[in-house]
Amino acid sequence: MNPRNAPCPCGSGQKYKRCCRSVDRSVSRVQGQGVVHLPPPPGLDPVTTEAYLRVQEVMVSPDAARLISEGMVLLRRMFREGGPLGSLRWSWEQLVPPVERHIGRVMEEVEDTDERHALLFERCAPKLLSAERLARMDEVLRRELMSPERTEDERRALAAAVMELVSAPPTPPYSHEELGLVSWLMMGQVDEWMARRERAEAFLDRVLGPVADARRGWA
Repeated sequence: MNPRNAPCPCGSGQKYKRCCRSVDRSVSRVQGQGVVHLPPPPGLDPVTTEAYLRVQEVMVSPDAARLISEGMVLLRRMFREGGPLGSLRWSWEQLVPPVERHIGRVMEEVEDTDERHALLFERCAPKLLSAERLARMDEVLRRELMSPERTEDERRALAAAVMELVSAPPTPPYSHEELGLVSWLMMGQVDEWMARRERAEAFLDRVLGPVADARRGWA
């Protein structure tokens, strides 16, 4: 994710490039000494304030692109089964039906992997996301952000997810543009399912030969 296109850490709901980026750059130029951090907006609760400060530190860093990329990898790692965010995963019974319904058409319509993920997310979101699920995500992300068991790198990644949910719409519909990190986690689980299915199909190919292809036609 380009840091300029990420949600602004102030929680406005706008992209950083259209919100505080110009302010941050102006302040840095005026001070002429390293990076200057703007104070968080008044009225934020302590956890949101912590998330704001950590995200702003990343966004004004000269290594912002690398830190964001590494943070996204960490989020998926924490989202694995048994991980700190594992409780936020969809059950396979919840995830697979809407994905199977839409994935074939999505693959026909677009070729780029990122575009496929974005389109599949938006088509599956009505079945897989709700205000209640986002509230549960927010609760767990905030708890893990403040957990002493998390590393500094993990906290930066969690902070970005917390700030994304701060600016998320309170009710559906939800878009990839608004929930890029939630989409990233969902598509990570979709990728896991696809890998499992491919391994199962490869096994059927070895065991059943041409019959396996005939069975796939019923999927």
